[in-house]
Amino acid sequence: MMFASCSLSILAARTDLPFMMQIIFHIVRGCNFNFSDRLLALDTAPVSGDKVNRRAIGTNGTT
Repeated sequence: MMFASCSLSILAARTDLPFMMQIIFHIVRGCNFNFSDRLLALDTAPVSGDKVNRRAIGTNGTT
């Protein structure tokens, strides 16, 4: 019997960095599936709007 393969793809933004490891672990564990591929794509575009001045995620990073 053949099983269909399935890939897991996650797109994360810079604003996800502080809690990304917990989220990814939770998603993978919650799926309870043996994915054939796992892809994590990180959007490195500059942060804009109200998130610019948030600590450790904005373009200046330390405010």
